[in-house]
Amino acid sequence: MDSGGRRRHCHKGDAAVGLEKDHAQEEWNGCHPQTRSASLEAEKRLPQCREIDLDKERGSNSHQEKRRRAEQHMSAPSNSHPTSASRPRKLSPKTKPSSAGSKSNRDELSDTKGRRQSSARFQVKELGKETWSDFERMVEKHNGVWGGCWCTFFHFTHSEQQRWSGKHHEYKEKLVRANQSHAALVYDGPDVVGWCQFGPLGELPGRMLGYSKMDIDLPEWRTTCFFVDRDHRREGVARAALGGALRFIAAKGGGTVDGYPIDIPKGKKYSSSFIWGGTESMYRDLGFRPLGNFGTSNRVMVMRKVVRGRLP
Repeated sequence: MDSGGRRRHCHKGDAAVGLEKDHAQEEWNGCHPQTRSASLEAEKRLPQCREIDLDKERGSNSHQEKRRRAEQHMSAPSNSHPTSASRPRKLSPKTKPSSAGSKSNRDELSDTKGRRQSSARFQVKELGKETWSDFERMVEKHNGVWGGCWCTFFHFTHSEQQRWSGKHHEYKEKLVRANQSHAALVYDGPDVVGWCQFGPLGELPGRMLGYSKMDIDLPEWRTTCFFVDRDHRREGVARAALGGALRFIAAKGGGTVDGYPIDIPKGKKYSSSFIWGGTESMYRDLGFRPLGNFGTSNRVMVMRKVVRGRLP
């Protein structure tokens, strides 16, 4: 290092040359003038060296150190919050991940779409002489439905119920062939897979006492009960049956129509075998409005809709 604070580096890394220079420096500082003169001559024969400014060298070393630290920072995992340069770019609404709520909504829409697609394959016909055998085959498959009811409960007055006890199959066939019992039968191919019973008050006089506790007018039509084949439940059969019943009522002149859906407790399992009156949501979806509980029951509701008459 010279008096200007500069270090000398030789282009040639020969150790002997360094020793020779150190020796010459010692002679220069403490020897006779003649010796100094000789040393000058010897120094002239030394390899030329370049001088490096220590400030520049410090700057270079500092730059290399910063670069090394940056590389280590980029390669090492970090728990710190991302900077604006490293922060991920926000997704657009089209690509943004969906939330649990939207997923729930998608699942619900998918279920609704699936029911509509399933119900689209169904055909609805009215119960009558021509369709009696199809209805009969379906009821027999299910052992007379609800313990042998044969969908006659709302047909009976008290006196008739006693008279036809144990003969519900015969009684139902008698009413159908006399055009005194109606239902919208839902077909999947050649088979009946469910129905909705409907009719005017004269055909369905059963269980009318509930209206005595309600301050409303009596309806012109009733949709009293549903049944769905056990192999086709949760496919939209009941909805197809109610829609068909409303079309048949419209073709017969229309009027006020009452239904009696079951109010299913939220979050509580309820066997579909006992939802004989359909569900509140199904009736709401088809335009019915609630009027209140049916009599003293807190499970059975009365819902009403006015159906406009139309030509068949």
